[in-house]
Amino acid sequence: MIDLSNPHKCLTRWGFIVVPEITLRCNVVPRCPFCNNKAAPGIPSDMTVEILEQIVEQCMEVGTQRISLTGGEPLIHPDTLTFLDMMESAKSGLSNFATNGDLLTDDMLQKVLNTGCERISISYYDKSQKDKITRLLWMLDDNDIYVNVNSVLTPENYDYFEELVCEAAEYDCVKTVCKFNPHPFSFVKDHDVTDALKDAKARDLFKLQQQLKDQGNKTSIWLFERPQDFFALTYDIPGLEYRKCGACRGTYIGVTPEGNVRLCAYRIDPVIGNVMDTTLKELEKQSEKWFKQTLAACPHTRWIKKHHPEVTQWQ
Repeated sequence: MIDLSNPHKCLTRWGFIVVPEITLRCNVVPRCPFCNNKAAPGIPSDMTVEILEQIVEQCMEVGTQRISLTGGEPLIHPDTLTFLDMMESAKSGLSNFATNGDLLTDDMLQKVLNTGCERISISYYDKSQKDKITRLLWMLDDNDIYVNVNSVLTPENYDYFEELVCEAAEYDCVKTVCKFNPHPFSFVKDHDVTDALKDAKARDLFKLQQQLKDQGNKTSIWLFERPQDFFALTYDIPGLEYRKCGACRGTYIGVTPEGNVRLCAYRIDPVIGNVMDTTLKELEKQSEKWFKQTLAACPHTRWIKKHHPEVTQWQ
Protein backbone atom coordinates (compact mmCIF):
# COMPACT_ATOMS: atom_id res chain seq x y z
CA MET A 1 0.00 0.00 0.00
CA ILE A 2 1.01 3.66 -0.25
CA ASP A 3 3.48 4.39 2.53
CA LEU A 4 2.57 7.70 4.14
CA SER A 5 5.21 7.46 6.86
CA ASN A 6 8.14 8.04 4.53
CA PRO A 7 9.54 10.52 3.79
CA HIS A 8 7.17 12.59 6.01
CA LYS A 9 8.55 11.12 9.24
CA CYS A 10 8.25 13.28 12.31
CA LEU A 11 11.52 14.05 14.02
CA THR A 12 10.66 12.06 17.15
CA ARG A 13 14.29 11.52 18.08
CA TRP A 14 17.22 13.48 16.76
CA GLY A 15 19.29 11.67 14.19
CA PHE A 16 16.75 9.25 12.78
CA ILE A 17 19.28 8.11 10.16
CA VAL A 18 22.81 9.42 9.66
CA VAL A 19 23.94 9.38 6.04
CA PRO A 20 27.72 9.56 5.50
CA GLU A 21 28.57 10.47 1.90
CA ILE A 22 31.80 8.50 1.82
CA THR A 23 32.69 9.81 -1.64
CA LEU A 24 31.34 12.28 -4.16
CA ARG A 25 32.97 10.40 -7.03
CA CYS A 26 31.00 8.08 -9.27
CA ASN A 27 31.82 5.51 -11.95
CA VAL A 28 29.10 6.90 -14.23
CA VAL A 29 30.65 9.34 -16.72
CA PRO A 30 29.31 11.81 -17.64
CA ARG A 31 27.42 12.36 -14.39
CA CYS A 32 23.66 11.94 -14.37
CA PRO A 33 22.23 15.42 -15.00
CA PHE A 34 19.75 15.07 -12.11
CA CYS A 35 22.30 13.97 -9.49
CA ASN A 36 21.84 16.01 -6.30
CA ASN A 37 25.38 15.25 -5.11
CA LYS A 38 26.57 18.15 -7.24
CA ALA A 39 25.15 20.28 -4.44
CA ALA A 40 27.47 18.91 -1.76
CA PRO A 41 29.80 21.58 -0.37
CA GLY A 42 33.53 21.36 -1.01
CA ILE A 43 35.40 19.76 -3.86
CA PRO A 44 34.70 16.10 -4.70
CA SER A 45 36.64 14.00 -2.25
CA ASP A 46 36.75 10.73 -0.34
CA MET A 47 35.89 10.43 3.35
CA THR A 48 38.80 9.30 5.50
CA VAL A 49 38.71 6.30 7.79
CA GLU A 50 39.18 8.66 10.75
CA ILE A 51 36.06 10.66 9.90
CA LEU A 52 33.88 7.56 9.52
CA GLU A 53 35.24 6.24 12.82
CA GLN A 54 34.11 9.47 14.46
CA ILE A 55 30.67 9.19 12.86
CA VAL A 56 30.17 5.60 14.03
CA GLU A 57 31.36 6.33 17.58
CA GLN A 58 29.23 9.46 17.86
CA CYS A 59 26.14 7.71 16.49
CA MET A 60 26.47 5.09 19.20
CA GLU A 61 26.93 7.81 21.82
CA VAL A 62 23.85 9.75 20.79
CA GLY A 63 21.74 6.62 20.39
CA THR A 64 21.35 6.82 16.64
CA GLN A 65 21.78 3.24 15.52
CA ARG A 66 20.94 3.60 11.86
CA ILE A 67 23.68 4.52 9.41
CA SER A 68 23.28 4.65 5.64
CA LEU A 69 26.43 4.64 3.50
CA THR A 70 26.07 6.50 0.24
CA GLY A 71 28.00 8.55 -2.29
CA GLY A 72 28.62 9.25 -5.17
CA GLU A 73 29.14 5.57 -5.73
CA PRO A 74 30.41 4.10 -2.43
CA LEU A 75 31.91 1.03 -4.09
CA ILE A 76 34.61 3.11 -5.82
CA HIS A 77 35.98 4.43 -2.52
CA PRO A 78 39.48 2.95 -1.99
CA ASP A 79 38.63 2.11 1.63
CA THR A 80 35.17 0.61 1.08
CA LEU A 81 36.23 -2.77 2.44
CA THR A 82 37.71 -1.10 5.53
CA PHE A 83 34.48 0.82 6.03
CA LEU A 84 32.40 -2.36 5.76
CA ASP A 85 34.65 -4.13 8.26
CA MET A 86 34.20 -1.15 10.58
CA MET A 87 30.42 -1.32 10.25
CA GLU A 88 30.47 -5.09 10.83
CA SER A 89 32.27 -4.63 14.16
CA ALA A 90 30.13 -1.66 15.27
CA LYS A 91 27.17 -2.32 17.52
CA SER A 92 24.99 -0.11 15.38
CA GLY A 93 25.68 -1.97 12.17
CA LEU A 94 24.63 -0.73 8.74
CA SER A 95 21.00 0.10 8.04
CA ASN A 96 21.28 0.87 4.33
CA PHE A 97 23.83 0.71 1.52
CA ALA A 98 23.06 2.88 -1.52
CA THR A 99 24.68 1.93 -4.84
CA ASN A 100 24.04 2.15 -8.56
CA GLY A 101 24.90 -1.56 -8.63
CA ASP A 102 27.43 -1.47 -11.45
CA LEU A 103 30.22 -2.75 -9.19
CA LEU A 104 28.16 -4.96 -6.89
CA THR A 105 29.53 -8.49 -7.27
CA ASP A 106 28.51 -11.61 -5.31
CA ASP A 107 31.60 -11.26 -3.11
CA MET A 108 30.97 -7.58 -2.41
CA LEU A 109 27.32 -8.26 -1.67
CA GLN A 110 28.34 -10.84 0.91
CA LYS A 111 30.63 -8.32 2.60
CA VAL A 112 27.75 -5.83 2.74
CA LEU A 113 25.43 -8.48 4.18
CA ASN A 114 28.03 -9.43 6.80
CA THR A 115 27.60 -5.96 8.33
CA GLY A 116 24.02 -6.83 9.24
CA CYS A 117 22.81 -4.46 6.53
CA GLU A 118 19.02 -4.16 6.62
CA ARG A 119 18.49 -2.70 3.17
CA ILE A 120 20.19 -2.12 -0.15
CA SER A 121 19.10 0.77 -2.36
CA ILE A 122 19.80 0.59 -6.07
CA SER A 123 18.92 2.99 -8.87
CA TYR A 124 16.83 2.26 -11.96
CA TYR A 125 15.77 5.17 -14.13
CA ASP A 126 16.35 4.18 -17.77
CA LYS A 127 15.50 1.23 -20.05
CA SER A 128 19.16 0.92 -20.99
CA GLN A 129 19.80 -0.35 -17.45
CA LYS A 130 17.43 -3.30 -17.73
CA ASP A 131 20.11 -5.99 -18.19
CA LYS A 132 22.03 -4.68 -15.17
CA ILE A 133 18.88 -4.48 -13.04
CA THR A 134 17.86 -8.01 -14.02
CA ARG A 135 21.28 -9.34 -12.96
CA LEU A 136 21.22 -7.43 -9.68
CA LEU A 137 17.70 -8.38 -8.68
CA TRP A 138 18.26 -12.05 -9.50
CA MET A 139 21.30 -11.94 -7.24
CA LEU A 140 19.53 -10.05 -4.46
CA ASP A 141 16.47 -12.29 -4.68
CA ASP A 142 18.64 -15.16 -3.45
CA ASN A 143 19.45 -13.29 -0.22
CA ASP A 144 17.35 -12.26 2.74
CA ILE A 145 17.63 -8.52 2.13
CA TYR A 146 15.19 -5.64 1.77
CA VAL A 147 15.73 -3.98 -1.61
CA ASN A 148 14.65 -0.43 -2.35
CA VAL A 149 14.68 0.72 -5.98
CA ASN A 150 15.21 4.47 -6.46
CA SER A 151 14.04 5.99 -9.71
CA VAL A 152 14.27 9.65 -10.68
CA LEU A 153 11.48 11.01 -12.86
CA THR A 154 12.99 12.66 -15.94
CA PRO A 155 11.72 13.90 -19.31
CA GLU A 156 13.36 10.85 -20.89
CA ASN A 157 11.60 8.19 -18.78
CA TYR A 158 8.30 9.95 -18.12
CA ASP A 159 6.30 7.96 -20.67
CA TYR A 160 7.52 4.57 -19.47
CA PHE A 161 8.06 5.22 -15.77
CA GLU A 162 5.34 2.75 -14.74
CA GLU A 163 7.08 0.09 -16.83
CA LEU A 164 10.24 0.52 -14.75
CA VAL A 165 8.22 0.17 -11.56
CA CYS A 166 6.47 -2.99 -12.76
CA GLU A 167 9.74 -4.60 -13.86
CA ALA A 168 11.27 -4.02 -10.45
CA ALA A 169 8.13 -5.19 -8.62
CA GLU A 170 8.40 -8.62 -10.25
CA TYR A 171 11.14 -9.58 -7.75
CA ASP A 172 10.29 -10.70 -4.22
CA CYS A 173 13.28 -8.87 -2.74
CA VAL A 174 11.99 -5.48 -3.96
CA LYS A 175 9.92 -4.11 -1.09
CA THR A 176 9.76 -0.47 -2.16
CA VAL A 177 10.13 1.65 -5.27
CA CYS A 178 10.78 5.34 -4.60
CA LYS A 179 9.85 7.94 -7.18
CA PHE A 180 12.15 10.94 -6.92
CA ASN A 181 12.08 14.25 -8.70
CA PRO A 182 15.26 16.20 -9.45
CA HIS A 183 16.01 18.27 -6.37
CA PRO A 184 15.25 22.00 -6.64
CA PHE A 185 18.76 23.19 -7.41
CA SER A 186 19.60 25.50 -10.28
CA PHE A 187 21.79 22.95 -12.04
CA VAL A 188 18.92 20.47 -12.55
CA LYS A 189 16.12 22.87 -13.44
CA ASP A 190 16.71 22.26 -17.14
CA HIS A 191 16.36 18.52 -16.60
CA ASP A 192 12.96 18.34 -14.98
CA VAL A 193 9.30 17.93 -15.93
CA THR A 194 6.55 20.42 -15.13
CA ASP A 195 4.59 20.39 -11.89
CA ALA A 196 1.45 19.44 -13.83
CA LEU A 197 3.19 16.36 -15.25
CA LYS A 198 4.48 15.45 -11.78
CA ASP A 199 0.95 15.71 -10.40
CA ALA A 200 -0.33 13.49 -13.19
CA LYS A 201 2.42 10.93 -12.54
CA ALA A 202 1.61 10.86 -8.83
CA ARG A 203 -1.99 9.97 -9.66
CA ASP A 204 -0.92 7.35 -12.23
CA LEU A 205 1.43 5.71 -9.75
CA PHE A 206 -1.25 5.68 -7.08
CA LYS A 207 -3.52 3.79 -9.48
CA LEU A 208 -0.66 1.45 -10.38
CA GLN A 209 -0.09 0.76 -6.68
CA GLN A 210 -3.72 -0.29 -6.32
CA GLN A 211 -3.37 -2.61 -9.32
CA LEU A 212 -0.25 -4.22 -7.89
CA LYS A 213 -1.99 -4.69 -4.56
CA ASP A 214 -4.98 -6.37 -6.28
CA GLN A 215 -2.53 -8.75 -7.97
CA GLY A 216 -1.05 -9.72 -4.60
CA ASN A 217 2.19 -7.80 -5.08
CA LYS A 218 3.56 -6.45 -1.78
CA THR A 219 5.88 -3.81 -3.26
CA SER A 220 5.10 -0.31 -1.95
CA ILE A 221 5.47 2.77 -4.11
CA TRP A 222 6.73 5.78 -2.17
CA LEU A 223 5.45 8.96 -3.75
CA PHE A 224 5.61 11.76 -1.24
CA GLU A 225 8.89 13.45 -1.99
CA ARG A 226 7.37 16.89 -2.46
CA PRO A 227 4.21 18.61 -1.17
CA GLN A 228 2.79 18.76 -4.69
CA ASP A 229 2.50 14.94 -4.64
CA PHE A 230 0.47 15.17 -1.45
CA PHE A 231 -1.89 17.86 -2.71
CA ALA A 232 -2.29 16.09 -6.05
CA LEU A 233 -3.63 13.01 -4.25
CA THR A 234 -5.88 14.56 -1.62
CA TYR A 235 -8.89 13.74 -3.81
CA ASP A 236 -7.70 10.18 -4.45
CA ILE A 237 -6.90 9.14 -0.87
CA PRO A 238 -9.69 9.91 1.61
CA GLY A 239 -8.41 11.18 4.95
CA LEU A 240 -4.88 11.79 3.71
CA GLU A 241 -2.95 13.81 6.29
CA TYR A 242 0.11 15.91 5.65
CA ARG A 243 3.08 15.28 7.93
CA LYS A 244 6.36 16.91 8.90
CA CYS A 245 8.86 17.73 7.84
CA GLY A 246 8.65 19.88 4.75
CA ALA A 247 8.28 17.42 1.93
CA CYS A 248 11.67 15.81 2.05
CA ARG A 249 13.68 13.48 4.24
CA GLY A 250 14.30 16.00 6.97
CA THR A 251 15.03 13.23 9.43
CA TYR A 252 18.09 12.21 7.44
CA ILE A 253 21.27 13.83 8.76
CA GLY A 254 23.92 14.10 6.06
CA VAL A 255 27.67 14.05 6.64
CA THR A 256 29.87 15.19 3.76
CA PRO A 257 33.24 13.58 2.96
CA GLU A 258 34.90 16.43 4.84
CA GLY A 259 32.85 15.62 7.96
CA ASN A 260 30.41 18.55 7.70
CA VAL A 261 27.04 17.79 9.29
CA ARG A 262 23.80 18.83 7.58
CA LEU A 263 20.37 18.26 9.12
CA CYS A 264 19.06 17.64 5.64
CA ALA A 265 21.01 15.01 3.72
CA TYR A 266 19.87 16.43 0.38
CA ARG A 267 20.64 20.14 0.71
CA ILE A 268 23.70 22.33 0.91
CA ASP A 269 22.45 24.19 3.96
CA PRO A 270 22.46 24.46 6.81
CA VAL A 271 25.85 23.07 7.78
CA ILE A 272 25.71 22.91 11.57
CA GLY A 273 29.13 21.54 12.50
CA ASN A 274 31.89 19.06 11.74
CA VAL A 275 32.29 15.68 13.41
CA MET A 276 36.01 16.29 13.92
CA ASP A 277 35.46 19.28 16.19
CA THR A 278 31.81 19.08 17.33
CA THR A 279 30.16 15.84 18.39
CA LEU A 280 26.67 14.78 17.38
CA LYS A 281 25.88 14.67 21.09
CA GLU A 282 26.70 18.38 21.39
CA LEU A 283 24.73 19.22 18.26
CA GLU A 284 21.74 17.27 19.60
CA LYS A 285 21.30 19.88 22.34
CA GLN A 286 20.39 22.42 19.66
CA SER A 287 18.28 20.05 17.56
CA GLU A 288 15.11 22.14 17.84
CA LYS A 289 16.94 25.21 16.53
CA TRP A 290 18.56 23.32 13.66
CA PHE A 291 15.32 21.61 12.73
CA LYS A 292 13.50 24.95 12.44
CA GLN A 293 16.37 26.36 10.39
CA THR A 294 16.22 23.40 8.02
CA LEU A 295 12.48 23.87 7.52
CA ALA A 296 12.97 27.59 6.90
CA ALA A 297 15.59 26.86 4.21
CA CYS A 298 13.57 24.11 2.52
CA PRO A 299 12.14 25.12 -0.89
CA HIS A 300 9.33 22.60 -0.42
CA THR A 301 8.22 24.31 2.78
CA ARG A 302 8.26 27.67 1.01
CA TRP A 303 6.08 26.15 -1.72
CA ILE A 304 3.48 25.12 0.85
CA LYS A 305 3.43 28.57 2.44
CA LYS A 306 2.99 30.20 -0.97
CA HIS A 307 0.36 27.90 -2.47
CA HIS A 308 -1.40 26.56 0.62
CA PRO A 309 -1.07 29.13 3.41
CA GLU A 310 -4.06 27.54 5.16
CA VAL A 311 -1.87 24.56 6.05
CA THR A 312 -0.75 25.86 9.42
CA GLN A 313 -0.73 22.73 11.57
CA TRP A 314 1.15 19.70 10.28
CA GLN A 315 0.64 16.30 11.81
